[in-house]
Amino acid sequence: MRRVSEAEYSLVFESVLPATMTPPGAPGGVLSGTHAAAPSLVGRAHARHDARMVVLEQLRLLSEERFLALYLALSEKGYGPLDGEVAKLLRFRPQAIRKVPIEKRAKLARQWIERKNSSDLCYELFGTYLVRTRRELVTGFLDATGVAHEDGMIEDVEKARPDPAKLAEAVRTLDQRFAPEDVTLYLALCAEQWPAIPELLALWRERAGAPAGAAPST
Repeated sequence: MRRVSEAEYSLVFESVLPATMTPPGAPGGVLSGTHAAAPSLVGRAHARHDARMVVLEQLRLLSEERFLALYLALSEKGYGPLDGEVAKLLRFRPQAIRKVPIEKRAKLARQWIERKNSSDLCYELFGTYLVRTRRELVTGFLDATGVAHEDGMIEDVEKARPDPAKLAEAVRTLDQRFAPEDVTLYLALCAEQWPAIPELLALWRERAGAPAGAAPST
């Protein structure tokens, strides 16, 4: 995943929490810093080489229960990672959004992402989930495929690419340590991150059950 500072992990939260609150994780409970100054995130290049938007197709393939699990995993103090946008949709004050059941908030948040058709937002959501809850999955994949990194952060994703010959064994090992659905989720990010490696896209399609050409276009 492309390199990001801890500040950038708060991208999702910054539009969510009420102004009187701060995203979790930084001094005083906030993730501090600016996105403009942040380096790049867990494996994504700044300029994508094509418009496959694999992560959006991965989103569409997730069950309602699976997306809710991701949403809950990123929730803090009763607020989901996109509750700010959900509050706008419902014309709620941000502080009052917790009155809406989290299941409904997650469903509306998913619909909002799909309407925006934003692979960047989707990538950030999935990437934040993986880095915060499955960092060893990320580092395990990078180590096994020969990608230089610092605790999962890649300095130059154009030069640091996984070895296609090592993909199958790396994924087999990860499947033994982590939930296969999390491995597949990470492969979606990798397929979008490294479009010049068709083996990644083929591997993700095989696991996700996505037919060739399924990923949406811009």
